[in-house]
Amino acid sequence: MRILSLLKNDVRRLFKEVGVIISLLLLPLMFVLPTILNTDFATLDLESDEKSKGTPLVIADYDGGEVALDYIEELDTNLKVEQNFSGDMLAEYGLQDDPRCVQPSPACDEAVGRARLLDGSLSGLLVIPEGLTKAFKDGKHTTVTLFFDPGGDALLATQIQKISQGLAIKVALTKQIDGAKGDFTDLSSMSDPKVQAEINKIINQKTSIGKGNKTAIHVDEGTPASYTEKKKLGPVEQGIPQTSVLFIFMLPMFLTMWVREEQEAGLFRRLLSTPAGKADLIIDKLLFGVLVCLVQMSIIFGLGILASNYKGYPVSIDIVGFLVLTLALSASSASIGLFISSTRLPSSVGLVPMLLGGLLGGTLLFLDYMPAFMMPFSYIVPQRYGMVGYLDLVARGGTLLSILPEAGVLSLFTLFFAGIAIWRFDLLD
Repeated sequence: MRILSLLKNDVRRLFKEVGVIISLLLLPLMFVLPTILNTDFATLDLESDEKSKGTPLVIADYDGGEVALDYIEELDTNLKVEQNFSGDMLAEYGLQDDPRCVQPSPACDEAVGRARLLDGSLSGLLVIPEGLTKAFKDGKHTTVTLFFDPGGDALLATQIQKISQGLAIKVALTKQIDGAKGDFTDLSSMSDPKVQAEINKIINQKTSIGKGNKTAIHVDEGTPASYTEKKKLGPVEQGIPQTSVLFIFMLPMFLTMWVREEQEAGLFRRLLSTPAGKADLIIDKLLFGVLVCLVQMSIIFGLGILASNYKGYPVSIDIVGFLVLTLALSASSASIGLFISSTRLPSSVGLVPMLLGGLLGGTLLFLDYMPAFMMPFSYIVPQRYGMVGYLDLVARGGTLLSILPEAGVLSLFTLFFAGIAIWRFDLLD
């Protein structure tokens, strides 16, 4: 009962602190809700594709065969392929009277591409030679040439080069495997003549499998039973966890400020003259911090999910898992605030867990984009475990069982920092 009385007093004080309420609740909502409400989810995937296709690549296709067309199609899904120029584009580069551009042709495409490379409006020109498809079917090596401006954007040129090389390999292997559905004979064309002879010898041997001759390698199509396609994270799956976990660690700063004010005003001294003891006062602050964070996170997640559903992008979350993870994360945040309060450090140090933990824990810089040398440090901040847990719940359909490891680690953070706070806390400052 003593702790409940203390908790009621802290809650009443909170409602008088309008600035604290705005900082803890309205500020994160200002980040989350506009992002969701201003997003057109119907075209989200299309916009993502368009963004990846934003890099132009002119292709002069002198082959026109099946392999060349498949290669161009793959390139067009990753870059912005441009071909068959006419009209204003030809006039802009003085090619309207060029014999190569009497009608759309690979030669005209190459001429336009070279002109655009010279004026810096293009980063890459890919020339596919005549006979590519035939050479591929004959198992012969063929060179596809990529031209780029050496004085241009080196990163962009490298990006085009890597994409072009990777997709060339993809098309080659896909065509080889498609041509060998059931039997893997076609791949022998890629090997040394001696190896080909050995492969042919093995292929012509009879096996005990089924009737007749079988090749040594047989290809069947199938889907692995354990395979699940990863969901692409949208603004809801990324934005709500990132913003929520970032702002939940504003609490240590406010909690430290409040404790310091109560120490200086002699409030703790007066409370100690009542039946309330040191343990009661510390547990009260811990519970108060957990309560504030629980309400904060529930409102942010609730309104974020409602806004997302309103926009026609339904998001669901396991309630029990959410509550358990939020309680664990809130307790770790509050315990850090109590730990700072137990030191002689200024209350402004309370911002350090938010900023440093946000940087290392994936709330300022998403974990997938974090440099490799920073990744090990992310395991020492509670934000990481909050982010991983919420992403499991929101983006991957996780349940209570899936977030228990994260909740367990957050509980260890709480025990560590709260233990130091109880040991070091001076109520009579």
